[in-house]
Amino acid sequence: PLHQRIQGLSNPILSMFHRQHPREESLELVAQIREAAPEINLSPDFIVGFPGVTDADFDDKMHLLE
Repeated sequence: PLHQRIQGLSNPILSMFHRQHPREESLELVAQIREAAPEINLSPDFIVGFPGVTDADFDDKMHLLE
């Protein structure tokens, strides 16, 4: 499997973690990987309950999981 750190995947949370790429770039990367290798398994990390996470951030994360 390909491991990708998703963490919050909302731009404010990514900024807190000093990530250089916004949510949109991460989602585009996943789409490109799936197009190039549809059989690949993705293994993400998700962080829940991090200080500063809003209900909207959590909802975005749940939407991504769906």
